[in-house]
Amino acid sequence: MARDLASALANEELLQEVFTALPAPAQAALAQLSVNGGSMPWAQFVHQYGPLRPMGPARRDREKPHLFPASTTERLYYRSLISREFVSGSGDSAEVACLPQEFLPWAQLFSEATLPAEAPTLAPQAAPATEAVLPGGTILDEICTFFAAQRLDQSAELLKMSDAPPWHWPVLAHLLQDTGLWDGKSPTLADNARSFMTQPRSAALTWLTGAWAASASFDELRLIPGLRCEGTWRAAPLPPRRWFLNYIAALPDETWLRFDDLLNQIRKEHFYFLRQSGDFLSWMIRHNVPGSPLLLGEDYWDEVEGAWLRFVLLELLPWMGLVETAPGGPNGDLFLKHAWAGSALMGDLPPGMPATDGTVSVSPVGEIRMEGPVPLLARYQLARFTEWQKSERQRFVGRITPASLKRASAQGLTVRHLTRLLRKYTTRAVAPVLVKALIRWENEGPEARLDSLTVLRLKTPDQLQMLRDSPAGRHLGEALGPATVIVKEGAAEKVRAELARLGLLCDSSVQGQL
Repeated sequence: MARDLASALANEELLQEVFTALPAPAQAALAQLSVNGGSMPWAQFVHQYGPLRPMGPARRDREKPHLFPASTTERLYYRSLISREFVSGSGDSAEVACLPQEFLPWAQLFSEATLPAEAPTLAPQAAPATEAVLPGGTILDEICTFFAAQRLDQSAELLKMSDAPPWHWPVLAHLLQDTGLWDGKSPTLADNARSFMTQPRSAALTWLTGAWAASASFDELRLIPGLRCEGTWRAAPLPPRRWFLNYIAALPDETWLRFDDLLNQIRKEHFYFLRQSGDFLSWMIRHNVPGSPLLLGEDYWDEVEGAWLRFVLLELLPWMGLVETAPGGPNGDLFLKHAWAGSALMGDLPPGMPATDGTVSVSPVGEIRMEGPVPLLARYQLARFTEWQKSERQRFVGRITPASLKRASAQGLTVRHLTRLLRKYTTRAVAPVLVKALIRWENEGPEARLDSLTVLRLKTPDQLQMLRDSPAGRHLGEALGPATVIVKEGAAEKVRAELARLGLLCDSSVQGQL
């Protein structure tokens, strides 16, 4: 079995596929090992490409470094693309990083890059007046919203409260499935998702964008709003994505550029970036409008390739906070690539990303507000304890109610969990009166209730007694006074009919009520 496995791993085509999907820093590390004959001193390697954290089995199970590597070294080590060995020579032993023996015959693959031949040149544009972009975009907060809505089993209703564009949710569902954070059906958090939610925002964004950049299954073309792909044909989404991200990486940072200029340059110099085989007749694509024709042939490049470029550059990358956009008037939209975008997309923690902290506050009456980029686990967990009132990409407002506490309790969450979260994440001390109310609810249940009731007011107590003695008496509830009584839910018309039989005409201030 070991020999069969080793034989299957030593596959040049498979190695090429794995190498192509790696971030640029990981490709560079393998290229350097290849140039050095397959090995180099371990201390030098980790100095350049980051440490390999010491981990026992329990910590590996908990932190999952194979999914959330903290460095290029860990990314390669946990994929078995490098090993850590001791070699002897001249009476001494040295620790080295080395390529597996099986890969050495194909080491030249590691030095073949996929960068564009030349850096694209676009004319800089004047900076427009825009609001500051949220570092890390809004995708992280929407992931918290998505998972919390799934957990509350009210996803359709709760997601409609968000100010996110409607197309975000199906695209996000695909992304979470393709990156292994969600199985597509379970409302509970998988282990991978739980580990993801405990990451700092910058680390979570780096992992998510790196996983998207390397995904061989996330197909942007089939997720573009306004287009519909038909039939069973499939195109590999990874090669054009990797090419385009390398193309974008070559653009200047923090410089406003015009999207139409980029579109025209790619159309002129890289016409076949999406369909590298040049096949413009077998992809069955239409505009998502009834009766629209198939977009077959090179004449529809703007409707297909142009739509793909616009979706990735002006929708997905701004969603992740890596690109900022602004309307450019009649001359087309503008975009700006942030300095931290390249590092994040290549799977390294972005050193230039500004650290902005959101705020969590709770009022004495139990209203929880989360403004800006708060810790992911805080937004997910606190949302599960509340009745949602506002769920926006940069703001969440919810109220703690007996119903929300009961629902959280059914999922194994307790008041102790809630108070611990509030004390950990809120910027001000939690009001003692709220803590006391939460503890009383846990010990004694709800002690007050607001109801909407149908109330019958009669002129004399004798009339009320006469009604109670009639067949309609079973529809009467608690007396609120000598001649006032609650009518049970749904029984208003039956009581009205009985009053008429008794010779009493009933007036009503609200339709359907007495």
